[in-house]
Amino acid sequence: MKKTALYSKYQNFPLIVAIVYYISTVLLSILGPVKYFNEAYKYWLVLPFMAGVCLCFYSGYFVGKRTLSKTHSFYSNETIARREGVLLKRTLVVSILSLTIELGYLLSVGHFSFHLTDVGDLYNARIENGENAVFLVRFIFAAFRMMAIAIGIYRYKNAATRVRILIITNVVLYILVFLFGYGNQKGVSDIIIYSAAAIFVTRVRANKRINRKTIIIILTMAIAALFLFSYMQYLRYEPRGINASNFHLYSSGEFYYDTNHVIFKLFGEKLGFGMASILSGYLSQGYYGLSLCLQLPFEWCYGAGSSYAFSQLLSKFGITGIYDRTYLSRMTESFGRNGLRSWNTIFPWLASDYTWVGAILFFALVGYLLARAWKEVIENDNIVSYLVVVNIMILVLFTPANNQLFHGYDSFVSTWFLIVFWLGFRGRYMHEQ
Repeated sequence: MKKTALYSKYQNFPLIVAIVYYISTVLLSILGPVKYFNEAYKYWLVLPFMAGVCLCFYSGYFVGKRTLSKTHSFYSNETIARREGVLLKRTLVVSILSLTIELGYLLSVGHFSFHLTDVGDLYNARIENGENAVFLVRFIFAAFRMMAIAIGIYRYKNAATRVRILIITNVVLYILVFLFGYGNQKGVSDIIIYSAAAIFVTRVRANKRINRKTIIIILTMAIAALFLFSYMQYLRYEPRGINASNFHLYSSGEFYYDTNHVIFKLFGEKLGFGMASILSGYLSQGYYGLSLCLQLPFEWCYGAGSSYAFSQLLSKFGITGIYDRTYLSRMTESFGRNGLRSWNTIFPWLASDYTWVGAILFFALVGYLLARAWKEVIENDNIVSYLVVVNIMILVLFTPANNQLFHGYDSFVSTWFLIVFWLGFRGRYMHEQ
């Protein structure tokens, strides 16, 4: 099968995943185990808004497919392969070095444990000074970490033995730092997303049928992650005596868990509580915050309100008050829902700079870029475009939570680095069709 025919077969796969995910999470926000007091969740505002998002995403993706032109490669496949090898090795070395420094710091302050039962305590015991001590390390080397993990997992099968050892070492260090150091789920979720993407794209590129075994492997990874995250979520609350029945007494009092929901009947009170926290808190409850923000007037944030990390960087140079103008901050003042400690989707962040209409149109650009990068992955095995595809899918998966790619300092830096790298250098990694 020619590559053009191969692309035609899978050209809409990322689009389908995104649209189905958005529809599923919106429905989960309405039908899930969370109930809101005084019918505060105005989902009838969210439904047409998300319909507009899906329509723009589809339109941008459609245009992206139609406007693609063949990019000629001026380098042989052997040259590109060597260039990829150098890129992978260098990013691995830098990533391992930075993670080792961060792990060393966590061990020195005693903020580390191999016991999963301690993960909740590690997460709750935030080390503010630790964040400052390792800030520069993360800030400077964030892009190298992202590239080393994503490319390493993707190219693992074809890598030499020494490089495989570096790849495994890098992944292990990443999990040690984020899971057993900070009690944070994101480190594990990143590995799972990168691994699932690598398995799928590798099989598509090899023109191998996406058979039952592949689907089972990916689903098993997803289900295992769901149970692990659910257990970790339970461990965060258990030391404080918080459970599904009394959660509303310890939270902001906006909602409560319906313990008669099917999730609790299937998985019991403890695991059901953790699972409900994941499915609601991370995957759907943000739409409730969106519904609140949709009721507020617009105040421009001078182009810096869509990224919490960027607004905080500006504050270090004396430019303050930007976050106070965002929808998230004003939502806290008007409705009492915390704009930072709770998930409120990506959209209020974007709308703080671009208005609600602009936030919807933003996803036309996302769809357009995804379509372009996806074709370059399938037809040209472009490793830089692969990074773009994976990171856009991370943006999609975190849409119900926050503006993930620009929220934290590390993701903010790595995302902008990747955008510039893709625009300027992806032609150097374009294999011939």
